[in-house]
Amino acid sequence: MLSSVLCMGRRPPQTMSTLELARLLHSQLNKTRKLNESLRVEELRSLEQVLSEALILSRAALNACTRINQLPPEILGIIFGHVRRHVPIESNDSYGTRGGRPRWITPGLFYKTTDLLPISHVCARWRAVALSFPSLWTSIHDTHFPKLRALFLERAKQAPLQVTMYGLCGNPRSDAVETILQEGTRPVRAVRIVNCGSATSDACLQFPAAHLETLELWAPVSNLPANLWSFSPTLFRGETPRLRTLTMDSVGWFPANQLPSLTCLRLADSRLLSEYSVTSLLAFLSRCPGLQDLFISLAHMNTPGLHRNARVAALPHLRRLSIRLSNYLAVQEFLAHLDIPDDLALRIHLFPMQMIPRLDTVVHMGILSGCTRLCIDLSHKSLAVTVAGTTRGVRVESAALEDPADACQSWIRATRNQWEKCDVRIDELWIRALDGGAGDFIMLDDILGVLPHLTAVHLCGSWSPMDVQTVLGKTRSRGEAPPFRCSNLEALSLWQEQELTIDTLEDVSDIVSRSGHPVGKVIIGRGVVPSAAEMSRRGPSLVGALKVEADQWRCPSMQVPPACRVGDRYWPSW
Repeated sequence: MLSSVLCMGRRPPQTMSTLELARLLHSQLNKTRKLNESLRVEELRSLEQVLSEALILSRAALNACTRINQLPPEILGIIFGHVRRHVPIESNDSYGTRGGRPRWITPGLFYKTTDLLPISHVCARWRAVALSFPSLWTSIHDTHFPKLRALFLERAKQAPLQVTMYGLCGNPRSDAVETILQEGTRPVRAVRIVNCGSATSDACLQFPAAHLETLELWAPVSNLPANLWSFSPTLFRGETPRLRTLTMDSVGWFPANQLPSLTCLRLADSRLLSEYSVTSLLAFLSRCPGLQDLFISLAHMNTPGLHRNARVAALPHLRRLSIRLSNYLAVQEFLAHLDIPDDLALRIHLFPMQMIPRLDTVVHMGILSGCTRLCIDLSHKSLAVTVAGTTRGVRVESAALEDPADACQSWIRATRNQWEKCDVRIDELWIRALDGGAGDFIMLDDILGVLPHLTAVHLCGSWSPMDVQTVLGKTRSRGEAPPFRCSNLEALSLWQEQELTIDTLEDVSDIVSRSGHPVGKVIIGRGVVPSAAEMSRRGPSLVGALKVEADQWRCPSMQVPPACRVGDRYWPSW
């Protein structure tokens, strides 16, 4: 044994260093070679046991010294949670879009629990930490084998479950998960049902839902009859006291429940809405008076008057509204049947190849009141116009445009006389054209002409010194000295990803000095920095009003209301 081996040394083992103990064991191993075979085997087995014990202790000590194992268990548990991947909507699906429809994923709920199994086999400490957090094991799927599902349920203890069902009727695994829901012995926090239809909905959505907070229903359009809108079930026997988030993609019906606790609703369907379905939709919204976030992407018939028999839905707590209908006329008609506050973030997604509407189409809602910032985003095939204030904002987006710059110029001319009529005073302008194709700023002269109160202009993209001349120049007039185009301008900021040479800086500096404009400052951010030698040799010749920010690698963005700065999968940050 270890004590007998150590007693062979000249000094007590308590006074020996680790290296001396190792040398003593090595010496003892060499001595066994001189023993006869029976004694040598017995001695080697004893020594092997000693070394095994020492190796276990040394590995445990080394493992404890690693940085990740010096973290508190609470932090390590959070790290383990990020190892899990999200469960796809379809078993053979990857994230993106399905048939061109939006892919709305609720973050932080439905995970692949099997990703945690390798972690629990790394070492004893990792296993102990992983097992001490029941919330890591709560995502249950009907694709799990029975033994694996039982293991996860055991490790989840009584933590609320997140259940994913692929709606495979007759599948024993699906039936087993449905039995867990129907028994009601385990609290269920979230449920996702894929391939949801009228039959599976009635069977799977009647379990006790006292703890349910999130419900996602998905259905393939090809498997549903066209008249499914007439089906209006009462979910969970009408008892959903904690349901806060509801997602319905191509389900084809609206619940008959009263949902006062619902705060987030997402609806998507590619089938054409009829007059009956529009009426049912607005009636369903009336049963959700506590909504704060509403996202709608539906195919609307190009027939006016679909809302003539519909009642107005009152949503007094709404903070974010995102709409995508077939045409803007349908958007206007739908908005006219909503009683919503004017202090909210409104996002309108137009179907491909549709022109951006004029301002007066939303001015009656009161959202534009107090808005002072305008942002125009141009890309290769899309255009987005954002008008924002401190607590409210409107963003309209159009995609698949042949010429976004031409579409933008048409919109500017169409709204030329509307800014004053709509009582919208814009003092900050952003033009972002980051891919170069649409970023010639050919509309700059037109937009400056309709915004006389500008105090700040931001150009992000492939700007040129001539654009600076346009902003700081004077208007054309006869007789008296022409006024400046932006007489109230206090700041001009320029940003581009391409290399910015010292010659360009000198050209801008020369334009600023010769214009005579009392602009307070001109800030230039660039993606590629000129050489230090050039800056030290020629930089001092730049005027004092020209400020160069060498560390600004990212394109800046316009400040938007807090309700617009969410930046998740179904509401990208403005």
